Amino acid sequence: MKTGKGTEIAYPHHIKNYVNFMTADQAARQTENPEWRIVPPFPITARNVAAFLKFETTRPKNNSDGEPILGTRLGYETIKQCISALENWRHTHEHEFKDDNEALWPLHEDAHIRTYEANA
Repeated sequence: MKTGKGTEIAYPHHIKNYVNFMTADQAARQTENPEWRIVPPFPITARNVAAFLKFETTRPKNNSDGEPILGTRLGYETIKQCISALENWRHTHEHEFKDDNEALWPLHEDAHIRTYEANA
């Protein structure tokens, strides 16, 4: 996180959005299929982030009240910052998940993540 770049506010916002997405997505999957095994939002992995980015790249922007602005979508810089925020968290906390190979894999090295970033 770089001081003075606005990341002090933006990064936690992206993490919160990611956790909210994962929680809602997993609850919906379990409602559809009671046998579904809930995937927690942490550790942050490329597989979970790819699912989140699929959602983020297709949803409209929200106004200051949190209401969707129809006909809009998140821009390249927002998607790029989102990936950086999640990678920052993943890297900062990877020591907590040293036995989970997926948690140790940098997001920018995943082909799906790179594709979402390139197509944003």
